[in-house]
Amino acid sequence: MAKKTYKTYHLKGLQLLLFDESGRSIEVNFRGGCQIDSTAKFSTSDEQVQKALEKSSGFKRDFYLDSVCEDATTAATEEGRRPSAAGAEEEAGSGERVQKVTVADKSEAIEWLKEHKPEAGYTATKLRSSEAFSNACADCNVEFEFAD
Repeated sequence: MAKKTYKTYHLKGLQLLLFDESGRSIEVNFRGGCQIDSTAKFSTSDEQVQKALEKSSGFKRDFYLDSVCEDATTAATEEGRRPSAAGAEEEAGSGERVQKVTVADKSEAIEWLKEHKPEAGYTATKLRSSEAFSNACADCNVEFEFAD
């Protein structure tokens, strides 16, 4: 199941009370966003919560989908096929699974790397070349898929 992260630019976060298709109430608390240049985020793997968020009136107005993360093994299993041999080798070689992240474009992928891998010290300037970007993705065990 994919883990989706939603982002808002409300300075002190955002709290929502939503209802899923069965009428169950869902409380969503975006955390962070205490500084002007930071964002508040909420992540979930629960499909019912994801559907409720994406059907709410605030979606794409007060908050938006930041990223979709799913490892290669889980994605292949959910699609009813075996993981690729290359994916298995990457997993066995590094000891970690390759994380698939869907983003709009390369600049959003760079922002994702900066936010999720701060210890690496990535900047847009450092990741400008295709080679540097590819190396960073390999170092972080991340594979980006660009949305259409």
